[in-house]
Amino acid sequence: KDRASFLISGRRTYFDLFFPFFEKRNPSLEDAKVYFYDLNGKINYKINDKNRIYLSGYWGDDVMGFSEDFQTTYGNKTFTGRFNHLFSPKLFSNITFIYSNFDYGLGVPEGAQSFEWLSHIIDMTVKNDYTWYMNANNTFVFGGAFTQHEFKPGEITASDESFFNSFEMPGNFALDYNAFVDHEMKISDIITLRYGLRYSVFQNYGKSTFYEFDKSDPQEYIVTDTLEFDNGVINTYSGLEPRFNIRIKIDEKSSIKANYNRTKQYLHLATNSNAPTPYDFWFPSSMNIKPQKADQVVLGYFRNFFENNLETSVELYYKKMYDVIDFKDHAQMFLNQFLEGEIRSGNAYSYGAEFLVRKQRGKFQGWIGYTYSKTRRKIPEINKGEEYDAPYDHPHDI
Repeated sequence: KDRASFLISGRRTYFDLFFPFFEKRNPSLEDAKVYFYDLNGKINYKINDKNRIYLSGYWGDDVMGFSEDFQTTYGNKTFTGRFNHLFSPKLFSNITFIYSNFDYGLGVPEGAQSFEWLSHIIDMTVKNDYTWYMNANNTFVFGGAFTQHEFKPGEITASDESFFNSFEMPGNFALDYNAFVDHEMKISDIITLRYGLRYSVFQNYGKSTFYEFDKSDPQEYIVTDTLEFDNGVINTYSGLEPRFNIRIKIDEKSSIKANYNRTKQYLHLATNSNAPTPYDFWFPSSMNIKPQKADQVVLGYFRNFFENNLETSVELYYKKMYDVIDFKDHAQMFLNQFLEGEIRSGNAYSYGAEFLVRKQRGKFQGWIGYTYSKTRRKIPEINKGEEYDAPYDHPHDI
């Protein structure tokens, strides 16, 4: 009592339990599987007034398969442990350990096109952060994190009757670490300022295989060399990521907010939703793939009506992106161990406006929002160098 608590939960969808009723009409449903499940567990323990421990775990899978066509699974297993220590009423820290194992499987069980493909990304993270309430007008948050990534992009196993060949796409390791500081300062009753700086480093290391490409023909990169590494750091990217936010209170009912931030993305997602058997997997920045970067600015106006019962806001944003990646025209993405040779990079930009009306008091509550946005890319080797809509461009959202 007043010291420990736990929570355990689980669920499973059951749509596939109805398949037997339709097997006579559609024999392919005989061994069909379409379901997902997940399990969650949490434990909190109060050691004393200054120390607490939090443990949590997750295990889930999405499974879909038809006996004569294809089978696919997504899954993730995670574990998190956090130790919270209170140094004083104004200063506390968290030490967190995170383990994650994401896997993706795809295959055709039988026939000339039969194969099985397994992909993994395994992350282990340790981070330490501190929150310091210096006084009523100043709060500092600072700390750092270290992550080890293990990438297994794909292991393909083909049967004897298949025209596919068994092979394994080169796996590799990476280190990702950062340090940051964030300061929120209340300058007056009218102005609140928050700014911060993050320094991040990403390194390919360890036993890895990379390919060198001849890029003289922008439409067709040719493999010229295979580079094998046994240990040590292979490649390093790093950079600063500043952020700035200001809030100006006009009166008791309205305020203006503006912010700027720069972000870096070292992991990339390869996806192919147009194939008969869609697939995706994560891969890291490398000697051939630069990190993606973005600068974003946002300006917002917020106003309340009817004695603060109705909240409204409008926000405008613009985002400029650098070294964004996409696949070349007519790229060979499926079961391609030289996938980096199909990738091209360039720039992109995004802009939009978001409108929101929210009522959070009284018997009748709710909100409605509308977003207009546009995202365009320009990559020299794609679409003849002309701008084109990004795959996730979604102009209207209500």
